[in-house]
Amino acid sequence: MKTIFSALKTCLQTEDAVLVTVVAGSGSTPRGAGASMVMNATGRLAGTIGGGMVEYKSQQLALDLLKTKENHLTEFRLTPNQVEDLGMICGGDVNVYFRVFNAGDSSTLSFLDLALESFQLQENSWFLIDLQNGQLGLYRKSLGSYGLTLTEEQQMTLLRNHSTQRNGIYAQPIHQSEKVVVFGGGHVAQELIPLLDHIGFSCVVFDDRPDFVTSELFPNAIERILGDFNKIHDYVTLNPEDYAIVMTRGHAFDLFVQRQLHFIPLTYIGIIGSRTKMAKIFQQLREEGIPEQELARVHTPIGLPIKAETPAEIAVSIAAEMIQIRAEGKSRL
Repeated sequence: MKTIFSALKTCLQTEDAVLVTVVAGSGSTPRGAGASMVMNATGRLAGTIGGGMVEYKSQQLALDLLKTKENHLTEFRLTPNQVEDLGMICGGDVNVYFRVFNAGDSSTLSFLDLALESFQLQENSWFLIDLQNGQLGLYRKSLGSYGLTLTEEQQMTLLRNHSTQRNGIYAQPIHQSEKVVVFGGGHVAQELIPLLDHIGFSCVVFDDRPDFVTSELFPNAIERILGDFNKIHDYVTLNPEDYAIVMTRGHAFDLFVQRQLHFIPLTYIGIIGSRTKMAKIFQQLREEGIPEQELARVHTPIGLPIKAETPAEIAVSIAAEMIQIRAEGKSRL
C-alpha cells in the first residue's frame, strides 16, 4: 500500500486519479481482497488487482469514471481463470470499488500524508472507505480515527490483520508491525533480515558482538541491539504477536536465549540447529523443569524442509515458514 499511496499522491499533484480496490468476494474466501491499483487517464500507474479480464474490465470502467467523476462499486462474476488471477481459493464473485479523486484536492493530499506517515512510524494502521459515500478514513492507535469515526464495536470487527468489510465500511491494514527479533547477527541473519523486511516483517537484530549489530550489516533492521544473551529482557520487550529466531554463534548462547523465551506466549519461536544438537538442548531443558508443551512450541530444525544448505537458502526456508505461520494466524480470525 505504500507504493499505491505514493503513486496516488504524485499523480494528484497534477491529474485526477482513480483508486481501484478489491473489497470483498462472495462464494469463496477472498484472498484477493485488498489488491489495489491506481489509474489516471493514460492508464495504470501502480499496483494490480490480479491481471486478466477482471483487471482489464476494471481499467476500462476506471477510465469512464474519470470522465463522470463518480465513485462506483461493481461485482464481477468470475470464471475459473479469473478466480486464479485474483488468488482466490474457490469460485465466486468479487466486488471492486472505484474511488475517484480530483487533482490538487487538499484534504485528500493531507490524508495521503498521514497514511504514508504510518509506514515511517512502524505502527499498526488501517485504511478505511465508506462504500456508500466514498469517505476515506485512517485508524492507528496514536492518532485514533481520522476521517471516519469508528465505534468500539466497529473497531472490534473491522480492525483485523486482513481486509474486512462490514455494513458498508471497508477496512484494510496498511501496516502491521509484526516484530521479529533475531538473536545472532551471523551469516544467516544477514541474508534473512532483508528478506523478512521485504515481505512485511519489522526486524530487530540482537547480538553481543559490536561488529554484528551495525547499520552497514543490517540497514533494514528497525533496531540493532548490542546486549547480553543472558539478560535479553533487559534490552527488548517481547509481545504475544512477536516472532523470535535464535541463531547465535554457539549452542551455549542459543540455550541461554531459549531458556528466557519459554513461558512467553510468542507467535513463533524458531531455533537453528541440527536434530542432534536440539535433542541435547531439549533434554537439558527437560531436566531443568521445562514442560513438554513448552518445548513443543519451538520450530526446529528451523524453516520449511526444502533441503536448504547455504545461508541464503536457509533464510528462504525460514521466511517461508514464517509466511505460513502468519497466514495460518490470519485464517483463524
